[in-house]
Amino acid sequence: MTAELTSIEIDIQKSSLRAPYDGVIADHYVYQGAVISPGIPVVRLIETERREAHIGVAAARAGELQVGQNYQLQLRDLPVTAILLSVRPDVDPVTRSTTAVFALDDELESLDGEPVTLTLQESVDISGGWLPIASLLEGERGVWTVLRIVATETGVSTVREGVEVLDIQQDQAYVRGTLEPGARVVASGVHRISPGTAILLEENR
Repeated sequence: MTAELTSIEIDIQKSSLRAPYDGVIADHYVYQGAVISPGIPVVRLIETERREAHIGVAAARAGELQVGQNYQLQLRDLPVTAILLSVRPDVDPVTRSTTAVFALDDELESLDGEPVTLTLQESVDISGGWLPIASLLEGERGVWTVLRIVATETGVSTVREGVEVLDIQQDQAYVRGTLEPGARVVASGVHRISPGTAILLEENR
C-alpha cells in the first residue's frame, strides 16, 4: 500500500506545473489531457511582481549605462524613474542593438508588452543657432530658408539664406547655414514677404 501511494505521489509531481514566480496565465498552448513531448510550451505566464522593461540600446551608447543607477523612462505620457538591472552582453542581429533591463515600480499601472522609451542625454559640439520655427520657409528640394534682414541705400530689405535644421524643441529650431553670427531674420510671417521687399523694423520697447 505504501509503495502504491508513493508511486501515485511521484506521478502527481511529474504531472504538475508550478510557476517559478507569481503571475497570471496569458495564453494556453495545449488543451487539458493532451499528450506532449518534453520542452513543448504549455502556457505563457506573465509575472505580476518584479516587472521589468527591456529596452534596445545602440551598442555605442550601451557602455555609458551604469548598473544600479536611476534612468528616466517614458511610458505613454508618463515619466518613470527606473533602476538599471543589467545590460546584455550581446547584440540583436536584427535590430543591431543590445538590451538594457530596468526594474519597474510594482505600483506602476502598465500592461505587459507596452512600449517604453529610454531618455538619454547626448552632447554634440556643432556650430549653429536657435531660430523660431515660424521663421523657416521650405524651399526647393526640401531645403529650408530664412529671410535675413539687410540694410540698403533706400532702407531695410530682406535676402534669402539657406539653413539646415539640426534639431527642433517646441517652437525653436537649431540650424546652421550661411547666416553670420548676430544676423537678424524675419521671425514670422515669412510667407507674406518676398526676398528684396522693403520692410519696416519695429524695435521692442
